[in-house]
Amino acid sequence: MNTPHIIYILSDEHRGQAMGHVGDPNVQTPWMDRLASEGASFSRAYANCPICTPSRGTIFSGRHAHAGPVAGFFDVFKPTAPSTATELRKAGYHTTYFGKWHCGIVRNQVPSSVVKDQTGVFEGGSRNRTPESHRAGFQDWYGFENLNRHFNSSIYELDNHDPTPLDGYETDALTDKAIDYIRHYDRDEPLFLVLSVTPPHFPLIVPEKWERFASDSLVVRENFHDSPEMRKSLATYYAMIENLDWNIGRLNECLKNQPGFE
Repeated sequence: MNTPHIIYILSDEHRGQAMGHVGDPNVQTPWMDRLASEGASFSRAYANCPICTPSRGTIFSGRHAHAGPVAGFFDVFKPTAPSTATELRKAGYHTTYFGKWHCGIVRNQVPSSVVKDQTGVFEGGSRNRTPESHRAGFQDWYGFENLNRHFNSSIYELDNHDPTPLDGYETDALTDKAIDYIRHYDRDEPLFLVLSVTPPHFPLIVPEKWERFASDSLVVRENFHDSPEMRKSLATYYAMIENLDWNIGRLNECLKNQPGFE
């Protein structure tokens, strides 16, 4: 058996129940459901840290947050720490990262003055380039730190010091990039590719064509803080997940038609 390629898709603030195959009546996720039915679905998988950056550190190191490479929200992935990418490189893989990283930020990149007296949507995050030493061993890099801006975002490609604009919605644009990369992948090594998207993380916004939900028809829990605003937010949240599912389908079709990736 040939060594398989590995495609790892990571979404942010995606609740475990917000998929069709686990019984959520509000969302249709045929591609996620298919992955679950043809593979494995973990009903008792828990993040051991609820904070974004340390949690990401645990994902890519396999260590608990308190002993991992990223100890706090403003910490960075330590260059000497073990990582999935480093271990897979030892096994002969070529490693590539697309999208949100949020493990290479330094403390002074988000001063408190940024959020002082701000109104409206807070984009937050860091627009700085992630230095190679904090990329956890990934070889090809098409990432950003933490923009929280889903439209017209940007990435740092390879070793370029100037960001490359992403046209349109982040999930769509990053999937386009990943598909193009796979179609042109001609190395002999098996590929480990991470596609890390910010949605359905806030801000709750989605391309207009995905806003199909009637918020008054959502099925909510008895303890839900019911209001038109909350229902609108929840409807948009589900729309963001359905957009992600559609992009998973696009990626799957690319793999199915790409020699060596079937």
